[in-house]
Amino acid sequence: MEELVLFIVKHLVSCPEQVSVKTEAEDDLNSIIYIKANENDLGKIIGKGGKVVNSIRTIVKTIGNKTSKRYRIKIGE
Repeated sequence: MEELVLFIVKHLVSCPEQVSVKTEAEDDLNSIIYIKANENDLGKIIGKGGKVVNSIRTIVKTIGNKTSKRYRIKIGE
C-alpha cells in the first residue's frame, strides 16, 4: 500500500525527491500512512477542498476493504 501511495503522490508534486511515505501499524487491522512532502507541494497533495487527498483515501479504502484492513492517511511537512 505504501508503494501505491508513494507512486500517486510523486506524480502530483513538483519535488518528488522530497516525498516520503511511511506506514505505521496500530494493530493487525488498522494502519496509518504518513505522507511527508515539501511545504510548497502540500497544497497539490490536498487539492482544492481536499478533493485530491480524498481521492487517494478512496483508492486506499477500496483496496483495504478487499484485504479486510483499514488505512488512514495523515499529511504533514
